[in-house]
Formats: sequence, C-alpha cells, structure tokens
Amino acid sequence: MWIDRIVTELPGGPEIVDLHQRLTVICSVDDRRRREAYERIVRALRVQPGTQVEIRSDYGDNVLAMRPHGQQPLLLDAQTQVPVHAEQRGLGIIAQVNDPGAMANHLEMLHVTPLSLQHRAHADSAQIDLAQRPLDQLWNLAGQLQSDRDRIRSALSKNDVLDAAARERESEEENVAELLAVRRETEQRAKTLFIGAAGLAVLGVISLVFVHMLLGLLMILAGAGVAVTGWYIGQEADELSGGHDESTQLGVQLGRVDELFDTVSVSRSRRSAEEALEQNERMWAELAGEGADPMLLLRERTRIEELAGHIRLISNEAVPADADPTLLLGFASLLAELSRRFPAERVPLVVDDLFAHVHPAYHGALRELVLRATHRRQVVLETADLDACAWAATEAIAGDALLITDQNVATAPQSTGTLA
Repeated sequence: MWIDRIVTELPGGPEIVDLHQRLTVICSVDDRRRREAYERIVRALRVQPGTQVEIRSDYGDNVLAMRPHGQQPLLLDAQTQVPVHAEQRGLGIIAQVNDPGAMANHLEMLHVTPLSLQHRAHADSAQIDLAQRPLDQLWNLAGQLQSDRDRIRSALSKNDVLDAAARERESEEENVAELLAVRRETEQRAKTLFIGAAGLAVLGVISLVFVHMLLGLLMILAGAGVAVTGWYIGQEADELSGGHDESTQLGVQLGRVDELFDTVSVSRSRRSAEEALEQNERMWAELAGEGADPMLLLRERTRIEELAGHIRLISNEAVPADADPTLLLGFASLLAELSRRFPAERVPLVVDDLFAHVHPAYHGALRELVLRATHRRQVVLETADLDACAWAATEAIAGDALLITDQNVATAPQSTGTLA
C-alpha cells in the first residue's frame, strides 16, 4: 500500500499533490513555493482537518482517508464510498493515517530533517562505530566472549551447588559425630552393666554354695536384670546412631574427597574461561575500540550489517578532509532502523532538503541512500539543489520517480508535475 494522492482544502479550491509509489521530489529554488507544496504532504500526514489521503495498492485496491472539518475522520472505499475496516484491507501502518497520535509517533522517525539526523548520528554512535569495524572478525569474537561469560556463569553456578553440598556434608558429619559419640557412651554404659551383671552372677553362685540359697538366687536374678538392662541400652545405642556406623562415616569421608575433586575441576574450568575471556576482551578492544559492547553487536546484528553496507557507500566517496559525514551517517542509521522496525511498510518517509547541509562531495552518496530507501517505502524529498533536480528528472524518465518542479528540466511528460 502507498499514498497515491493528497488533496488539501484551500479557500481558493482544493490543491492536489500526486505521489509516486517510490520517490517524489519537489524541487524549486523558490523556498516559499517549494515548502508550501511539501508542507501540504506533511500536514496530511499529521492528520490535519481539511485534508484527504488517497491510498492505493498493487492489487488496485483504493481507499480514501477523509478528514472533514468538524467531523470524525473516515476510511472509505474509493469506489463504493462505504466505510471500510483497516484490518480487512491489510493497510498496515497506512491504516493509521486517520490516527493523529499514531502518525505523530511515526513522524518522529519518518520526518527527516538535518537536526533529526544529527541527533540520530549521536544516539546511534555505538552502532555506527561498530559498523565501520571488521565485522567478520567481530562476530566471531562476540560469540566467543558470550561463550566465555556463559562458562564463567556456569562455573559460578556449580560452585554455588558445591558450596551448598559442602554445607550439607558438614552438617551431616556433625550429626554423625554426635550420634557416634552418643553410641560410644551408651555402649560403654552397657558394657559396665554387663560386667556388673557378671559380678553379681558370680557372687550369687558363691552365695548358693557357701552362704544361703535365697540370697544367691536373688543375686543371680539381679545379675540377670542388670544384663537385660545392658542389652536394652545396647539396642538404644543402635537406634540413636541411626545406622551411622563406621561404613557411613567412611562414605561421608569419600564424599568429601569427591567434593574436593569437583571443586578443583570447576575452579580449573572457571580459570580457563576467565583467561580466555581476558584474552578475547583484549582482542575485542583492539578491533572494536574501548567501550564497545559485544552484546550490542549480537543483538543488533541485522541492523548493523545493513548499516555497514550504507557506510561503505559513504566511505567510497573521495571527499576533502573537512567534509563532515555526520548527516549521511545519521541517515544511514535511520534507514537501517526503519528496515528493522518497518521491514515491509510503504508509509512515506518525508525528507527535508539535505543537499544544502551536506558537502557536495557527498551528494552522490546521499542520492544513492535516498534510492535505497525507496526500495522499501515511499520517499518524498524537497530540495533547492538543481543537480538533485536533474537527478530526479533522470529517475522520472525511467519511471522510478515523480518530479514536481518549476525548473526547466527535461523529463518524460508522464513522470512530472508542476508546482502550484
């Protein structure tokens, strides 16, 4: 979809501006006349009352965006005049041509001025700088840096797990030690009781033989009771220890050895990753510059690749040392950002005269950047530069542009318009 025509209501009658689906250039050395024609387009994109936008698609689908004074804007079918729903026509962003808030938001990016490109070049300086570096090497380095950091994070995470396991093992060792101490103390009591029981039994036998039968029997029974008590205390020792015998203690000690080996292995892996990270960071700083962010390169790879292609075009120009490429770099970054955010949208990019602010040695690169923009969206350009006007005339002859001018420029009749 693209905007085919803009009609503006004026006291003397409606003014009509036809737009090419790729490139429309408004060219005049008369600043007032040029800006009036250009501002009618910008005014329509700002959803001002009294403007009408005609939308057309490759499939012959025509829609009118009406903004009558004192009434709500409407989207109508151009043939039937029946209201249409934007989502049913697949209008994309152009469906929002009657939404002042949405269009104002789009125009923050889509209305290109020298000042906006200066701000863009400053804001995107990190991407612009990376795009001028050896990207093939930087892609690999950025991936290695990410891998090194992932290995370090993994090692630190494993260290946390090992620390938790060590705390658990230490707690278990303390419990085992306490239980074994209780068991030894209880077993000692049982042994003492068994010895006492044996002594009583011996005395009981002696009493039976030499003293008195009743006293002997009582002592034998007492000894048996003491023995039984000792047996129960022994059972209690087993229960208190919970089965933590010497084999359990050995298992804990072996676990400590395994833990030590794991800790050493993780530490070696972390040190290896840290050494690799340090080396790769030095190489990254040499190739990408101090402070460059490898994660930005990975995150914005597609955009930076396109930006690099635009910058190569700019760099190929033979220019004086004092020629400032800032505006072109800002324009190149804008085009890359538009490709990311609006890859298939034809909503117009309106471009104030940049030729007056760019060194003439860069004009060829600027014209090529404008043409590259037209591959994905409509572009409306106003300029007072007569060389740019002649270039637009050539594009118009080929059917790739519409030139609106009051200058005497030879063009194909079907590809020209005149300033009102």
